Amino acid sequence: MNSFDIAILGAGPVGLSLASALAQMSQGKLKIALFQDKTPVLDPKTDKRVLALNYGSQVFLEKYHLWPEHIAPIEHVHVSQKGYLGRTIITLQDLKVPTLGACVNYAELWLTMQQAYLDGVTIFSSGKAFVQKISNPDFVVVSQQSPIAASSTSQEIYARLAIQCDGSQSHDIDKPYHQSALITAATVQFPQAGWAWERFTQEGPLAVLPHPSIPNAQSIVWCTTPEKAEYLKQLDDPTFSQALTQHFGERLGKFSVCDTRVVFPLALKASRTLVNGRHIVLGNAAQTMHPVAGQGLNLGLRDVACLTLSLRDWIIRPQANPQAYLKDFEKRRFLDRRLTWSLTDTLPRITTANCSLIHHACGLGLMGMDAIAPLRALLGNHLLKGYRT
Repeated sequence: MNSFDIAILGAGPVGLSLASALAQMSQGKLKIALFQDKTPVLDPKTDKRVLALNYGSQVFLEKYHLWPEHIAPIEHVHVSQKGYLGRTIITLQDLKVPTLGACVNYAELWLTMQQAYLDGVTIFSSGKAFVQKISNPDFVVVSQQSPIAASSTSQEIYARLAIQCDGSQSHDIDKPYHQSALITAATVQFPQAGWAWERFTQEGPLAVLPHPSIPNAQSIVWCTTPEKAEYLKQLDDPTFSQALTQHFGERLGKFSVCDTRVVFPLALKASRTLVNGRHIVLGNAAQTMHPVAGQGLNLGLRDVACLTLSLRDWIIRPQANPQAYLKDFEKRRFLDRRLTWSLTDTLPRITTANCSLIHHACGLGLMGMDAIAPLRALLGNHLLKGYRT
């Protein structure tokens, strides 16, 4: 059976960035196994999925040469509440940073990571991988089952650490929101470069973000009830565009949808602990959250950045017991993860409440934040600056 220092399960942005960062830190000396279900075929010209990455994520990815070439920078974030007074604008000056982040094309980000430094990394692409439940204090066993239904073959490896980054995992917390997110793209009549918009409505938040690969277009994340999301998905383009324009308001003029519409259900799923012996969970294996404020991948990348920092001494001597380093990692991530869960869980619940007093209170909060720069900086440092260890 092959043996490795580290096995990484899942080759999305979290798994790939972790593999490349560890490979670069060890100068290719670590033996790393990277498991993916199959080799995906992604083309930025046809795959228009968009990710919003904050400044902290950008700093981390640039450090390891994982930042894509084509981006749509974010320099202002406008937060408002439909039908009520109050709004705030978070700017570069509030956080004293060169950018608040950027929107990137998912396929281009993935390809950039695939082409990055991966010396010492062996990629396995022959089926779903999982960690076997074997009680051994010195190693874990990772199996990958063949995707061919008639085949019973599987391959196994030993690893000193197994780091799971995909979503195939049960979670301690599982709270459905009874909301769905509709994802699409649209051009606008009056585009404003560098602006991102988060508009809270009684059916759910609406995010309008700069699009990195469609000229003069915005990426749309419309959160609403599951029934309305499916209804909106079935509308013809002119009718949907009119509904989107009415829902957002007049600030950007008329919207014209220019991409397909995809709907997915929303829930908070999270593991309270990240470490179980030599088995670590990160990314979607550790948490999936409401898309409000775009924290999902950003939180996952903060987990990666912190884990690489905690393991920097262990990487030199991977034969050593890693438990002290993993305990340090768990401790460092405790507060940030819970604050982010709480914020992304509370915001959509409060802003969809059927109570005008709550909405007026939210409006006063936005007005106060707009008037007091330190309050804007407090929110911005958590959601937009992000990177902390």
